Parts: sequence; structure tokens; C-alpha cells
Amino acid sequence: MKLATPWDAVYKQVFVRFLSSLGVPVQTQVEVGRLPKTLDAVVVADESQRAQIVQWFPFNYFQRYNLLEFKSPTDPLTPDEYKRVIARAYLFLAEVGENDLREVTVTIITATKPRKVLKGVPQLVRFAEEASGRYISDDKLSVRVLVAPELPLERRNYLLLLFARGQKLRETLLRLAQEGWWEIVRLAYLLHPKEASEVLAMSRRYPTLEENIRFIVRDLGAEKLLREIVAMMDEDPELARRISREVLVMSRKYPTLEENIRFIVQDLGAEKLLRGIVEELGREKVEQLLREMDEEQKRKRTDGRRRSRKQGR
Repeated sequence: MKLATPWDAVYKQVFVRFLSSLGVPVQTQVEVGRLPKTLDAVVVADESQRAQIVQWFPFNYFQRYNLLEFKSPTDPLTPDEYKRVIARAYLFLAEVGENDLREVTVTIITATKPRKVLKGVPQLVRFAEEASGRYISDDKLSVRVLVAPELPLERRNYLLLLFARGQKLRETLLRLAQEGWWEIVRLAYLLHPKEASEVLAMSRRYPTLEENIRFIVRDLGAEKLLREIVAMMDEDPELARRISREVLVMSRKYPTLEENIRFIVQDLGAEKLLRGIVEELGREKVEQLLREMDEEQKRKRTDGRRRSRKQGR
């Protein structure tokens, strides 16, 4: 089964890591109301904290309470979803006992342009383009939609431009590499491994593979990467021979994993990733996993033979 691109998780990592480093508290998956309705992120900031935020994000309109929603390419902003966002915002106001709407902002960051919401439902809400890629509503609440691909290539937009595509994404990644934003480059690798690899290969300041191996292993999962390496060993006998028999027991084919993981294994090198996996999990754990995978394949072959015999009858 193909794994989903972790859009939502990376969005939240961006805000938690960078706003927390500024001393600004960030909560994610904030429940509002009695039912499990959650806001993607809530940023509570005083005036001095807001002055720091605008150095890194295009949020010069932030107030005391700031609610953030992220809409990925697979979860776009629709009129119905817009209504849900507004409903969750009012539930949040009830939770904190805030009656002054001027103290609250709602920001919806989208990876694609929600044309129907922005122009197609004037009876529900009207939007005006406040700045390039930024749209403000006529709602009683202060609501803005930020369309990532339309934002200018400026430092305060870098973190949101990770969710752009095509040429804008490549330009952003190259700029990040040139300016040494390695933590963000690594997050981008999880969303856009092919584009990130192409751009980073052009940068002379790109860290060595060894500096990135541990990050890749931890973020993608050592066990998933190990399975993919084993699958590649089955396809490439020469690769299998090069890997120490003391670390790995030779195995048979295993199910193909997500396309992005296969690309990353091929791009970084199975042997280097394997060393990182062994370092992360320990040799005994790796050997145990391989034995479990081998047993799993034996069971599948046995089940297949049983089904064949039944069909033959």
C-alpha cells in the first residue's frame, strides 16, 4: 500500500520548531468543544513575540490568539471545509472565553489555490487579494488564506514555500541551500525527495551524506528503510555480496514500499543507509527484523502453495 506524503506532519514541524525557538508557545491538534474537533495549530503571542514572528513568517496581522489550518494537495480547502474552520474558530473562542474578535486571527495555508472559496461562493464569503498570494475575507473574524505557490520568494515566506511545486519550489530549495537552512532542507526532502536531491546536488555547501543519514533514518523510519534495502539486495546480487554477512542474513523479496522511500534509498545509497539503520537500531534488532521478514515470506509462500492445491482440486 502506498504511504501518504506527510504534508500535515511537516507543516506542524515547521511551526513548532521555529516558533518554539523564538519562545512563542505553539499547540497542535487543539481540541475544541466536547467532540474531538481539532485545530491544526494555535499560536498565542504577545506584542514582543509577534515582532519576532514577522521576521520569519508573513504574519504581520497576528493578534493575541492565532489559529492555523493547513490544506495539502490531497486535502484542499472547499466551501464546506471553510465553514468547518470558522466553526472550530468560534468553538475555540468559547473555550478561552474571548469575546473580542479583534484579538483573534484565522490563517488557512493552502498548497493549491482554492478558487471556489476565493471567488465562487460570494453568498458565503468574499475575499480580496491583500498582497501577492494572501487573501483576506469579509468575515467578522479576521480570516486570511495564504496560497503557498503564489507567495513571493522572500525570507519570511521560505517556510511556507516548502508547500509550493514546480519551478517555485526548486527556486526556494536552491535559496535555502545557498543560505544554509539545512533543517528546512531536510524537512523538504520528506515532501519532495526528487526535487530536493536535484537542487541540493547543485549546491557546493550541501552537507555530506553522512551528516544527513541519521536524520533520514529517524524521520522515514529505520525499519521501513531496512525493508527497502533488503528488497534492493534481492534485485542486485553484487550489492548483497558487499554487505557484511555478520550484519544481515540474506533474504528473499519483500513488498515494495512507498515510491519516495525507494528513491531516497537509491539516492543516498543502500549501504550508507544500512550503516545508519544498524547504528540506530543495533545489530541484534536488525537481525531480529530480518528473521521476522524471512518468516513472513515463508508463510506467504506456504499459503500460496495451499491455495494453488485447493484450486487444483
